[in-house]
Amino acid sequence: MKTIQFRQAIAEAMTEEMRRDETIFLMGEEVAEYNGAYKASKGMLDEFGDKRVIDTPISEAGFSGIGVGSTMTGARPIIEYMTFNFALVGIDQIINNAAKIRQMSGGQFPCPIVFRGPTGSVGQLGATATITKLRKYSLNLYKELEKKTELLTGLKQNGAITVATSEERFQELLRQATSAKLFDVNVEVLDKQQIKNLYPV
Repeated sequence: MKTIQFRQAIAEAMTEEMRRDETIFLMGEEVAEYNGAYKASKGMLDEFGDKRVIDTPISEAGFSGIGVGSTMTGARPIIEYMTFNFALVGIDQIINNAAKIRQMSGGQFPCPIVFRGPTGSVGQLGATATITKLRKYSLNLYKELEKKTELLTGLKQNGAITVATSEERFQELLRQATSAKLFDVNVEVLDKQQIKNLYPV
């Protein structure tokens, strides 16, 4: 068995699926020119070009909505948040549009979209980008969000448990044709070496 990091597993899954299906594209902050805030999209801009790997402004509600709208034209977007905390900025698009558009359209518009991003405790980030400082509050918030999203018929919530399962589970989500999905990678405890790997000098 090969040894890889979470971000490599996610990058491999996205790359394999984008090679397999030309309707899949990646959109989010720093996913293209910077190769992803945590390098989860490294090399994808070079391979797929700027029509399928798209950098966005800091406007989570805006690019989440663009992603939802694109599903109605047959696209299968991956919307990446720099940190999953920022998904809360786009929560209206996730809950009121992505999760419900299939039902509201009488099945005419499936919404094959994946919202993804990392979450957990990491160093060198402010309170809005990590749950380190507000750990108890944030964990309770995520638990409540999980409870609420479970009630929505058009939204599935998934998280990677290990590197071994993350690539497989992510590919499975990308192939499901009808509903919106949340996929977050929870990196709760990082040692100094792991932090250095996330933030190469």
